[in-house]
Amino acid sequence: MIPSLNRQYARAHKYIVKTILSTFTKGITVLDVGCGGGTILLNLAHSLKLNSKSMLIGLDIDVEKLHELKKASEKISLKNIAVILASAERLPIRDRSVDILVCTHVLEHIKDDETGWRETIRVLTEKGFYWFAAPRPLLRVSPIHIPLMWFMGRGVGHVRSGYMTSDVICKFKKNGFKILAIFDNPDLIYFLLYQYPYALMSLINCMLGKHNYEGQGLSQIKNLALKLEDCLPSLPQFGSGYTVVATKLS
Repeated sequence: MIPSLNRQYARAHKYIVKTILSTFTKGITVLDVGCGGGTILLNLAHSLKLNSKSMLIGLDIDVEKLHELKKASEKISLKNIAVILASAERLPIRDRSVDILVCTHVLEHIKDDETGWRETIRVLTEKGFYWFAAPRPLLRVSPIHIPLMWFMGRGVGHVRSGYMTSDVICKFKKNGFKILAIFDNPDLIYFLLYQYPYALMSLINCMLGKHNYEGQGLSQIKNLALKLEDCLPSLPQFGSGYTVVATKLS
């Protein structure tokens, strides 16, 4: 069973799959920098129906997450996959050897993010695709988002709160990329109805000595919040983050 993508990633995934199927006819190399348990990588492998000449690479600094990815790939009999223990600041990958590079919610964790940018751009082939995602800076989101985003960011080791969309677009264009798509992630209602109650229940359970709270009793609220989100327009002020898909021209 392949883990499902959240709504923000699902939009970018659908776009990339549709675009790539008409672009690459031979084997391709996909690199997920900061892959975690490999949700995006496994979904791309399934949707693109990669042949034996293709290669999937999951790279992360967390060895346990890489073990999760390896086990998940074995369950679905995915053989053309490699896992690498490394940092985005020093990718052990050849120049211009990656056709699809995924870097979602990674660079805000890295102290030297400029090196991370250079490394990810270095390994991407000409006409390759870059799938980037990040949170917005705290001063660029709604007051409702700020407290929980600040708390969660500290919990997962954010070095910076996020990136302005305009700065990311400028960065891509300066490095010879064409912006193909931008997907906002309207999650204001999701934060109000699910994320805050979930955080509160997690805290209460932790105080009671129960450290494995998984959202019991909140699933219906979560589903309701996701349905209501569909009523929101995809505007920056309604979302905590965004995704950019770009292609390398030179």
